[in-house]
Amino acid sequence: MKILHAKKSIEKIRGRFYHQEITARSILEAILIGLISGIGAILFLVTLDGATTFFLTFLAGFHPPEPFGEPSLFAPAAHSKFSLIMFVLLPAFGGLCSGLLVTYWAPEAEGHGTDAMIKAFHTGNGEIRTRVPFIKALASIFILATGGSAGREGPIIQIGAGAGSAIGKALHVPIKIRRKLLLAGAAGGIGAIFRAPLGGAITAVEILYREDFEADSLISSIVSSVTAYALFSHFFGHDPIFKMNENLVFLDTRELFFYFLLSIVCAVAGIVYIVVFKKIRALFKASPLPQALRPALGGLLVGLIGINFPASLGTGWGELQLALLGQVAGWTLFSIALAKIITSSLSIGSGGSGGLFGPSLFIGGMLGGAVGKLFHIISPEIVQHPESFVLVGMAAFFAGVANAPIGSLFMVAEMTGSYRLIAPLMTVSVFAILFTRKWGIYDSQVTSKFDSPAHRSQLIVDVMAEAKIRDLGPHTIPVSQFVPPNTSLDELADIVNESDADYFVVGRGSKIQGVIEAQTLISALAGGASEGLVAADMAQATTLVHDYDSLR
Repeated sequence: MKILHAKKSIEKIRGRFYHQEITARSILEAILIGLISGIGAILFLVTLDGATTFFLTFLAGFHPPEPFGEPSLFAPAAHSKFSLIMFVLLPAFGGLCSGLLVTYWAPEAEGHGTDAMIKAFHTGNGEIRTRVPFIKALASIFILATGGSAGREGPIIQIGAGAGSAIGKALHVPIKIRRKLLLAGAAGGIGAIFRAPLGGAITAVEILYREDFEADSLISSIVSSVTAYALFSHFFGHDPIFKMNENLVFLDTRELFFYFLLSIVCAVAGIVYIVVFKKIRALFKASPLPQALRPALGGLLVGLIGINFPASLGTGWGELQLALLGQVAGWTLFSIALAKIITSSLSIGSGGSGGLFGPSLFIGGMLGGAVGKLFHIISPEIVQHPESFVLVGMAAFFAGVANAPIGSLFMVAEMTGSYRLIAPLMTVSVFAILFTRKWGIYDSQVTSKFDSPAHRSQLIVDVMAEAKIRDLGPHTIPVSQFVPPNTSLDELADIVNESDADYFVVGRGSKIQGVIEAQTLISALAGGASEGLVAADMAQATTLVHDYDSLR
């Protein structure tokens, strides 16, 4: 007994060491993926900034405003005069280049990359082709640098997720672990490019589902996101992307009512955005134009809209910064929000490469600013700082269209460097997703883990572990009958003729020697089995189970 107890203790120690080793290995893998994602974010931002300076600033002479925490890294050699023709045609050129790259090199890089990552998690075993992140990044740079209306999270998610997938394949890890590494890479990319380490990690595990999140991947996603953020910030500083007025705080409880109204506005606008985006995408897919040329047409239409609404082109971060500082009129805020719904739908819905997170923040922020100014006119003693509605609108709109309330509020808080509006942020995020729970911009998003193929085997095991053999009922369990081991063939023949049993269990009491299937016994008797055989000679070895054992 002492030896047996010692062996059990040794096995328990080994098990603990094994789990610690796996945990340490997963942390090291997450750090490695975070470093690769951070490098990818750095290279992407530098290349995008240089390309934007060349195309929009140098060739078109267009100088959009910049956010406080992300000034341009490059300056044109000389101040260029504004060229309306270049301004209109550049988005079409960017769309053409993006369409050619995606069509002939990586079709899965089309559209917004977040949905491709979600699909790879649920149905693709956590795999992304090695070339996809590179093609996605280059195609998105052509769209964004020429004035296309899209966001940066699509390419950066595929860059990070591609790194996680590549590491998983190189290390030959199980599919379950590969999916974790995929999410860790996505979290690293988001956390770095938006300087939001916590928001990036939570968004990566939350955006997979409408009503759930991937809790098992949260630790590795946090480690990767923090690592990527630290590396990225080492080169570009730790300042948040947007600057906020210090007087934007939540002091009046009555203001929550107006924030509740804002959540309704953002929910309705979010549904409109989802419908418009999917309708435009369907129109372009049904178009007789070759697939490679469709983003060029979408870009041309974006350029034409940009003549009257130039703020709706590109990422729009600079205009959003002005809105946060209260420097944009209310009607202007509303009009460019509507224009952004159209231009982003054209840029991405036509097959162009880019993300939807950026446009969602822009639309929500502009709508929030417009509504905040209206509420300030109605009740200036309660709504004293309408600019705070810009920040809250950003979180509310993305929470509604992406079904990601927790990630969105942390993302916005970190991007602005302010948690002083956390109460209204939480309020509008919850109500926005409540109003839009049946809608979603990401097609591959599923309701919960119960609906994900990634967890199907785990759910089956859990069900079988809970159910007992006796739960099957008497009509589903084969009928069996005990026979002594020394029962002769003649006696077995009599027993078979008088019994309805499917199996004959050979043994006495708890000592089971085996099982004889009734059909096998009948065939043996009909074939003239050898005389002298007894039941024990014909029994097939089996494992004894009890009615209280689980199906697993």
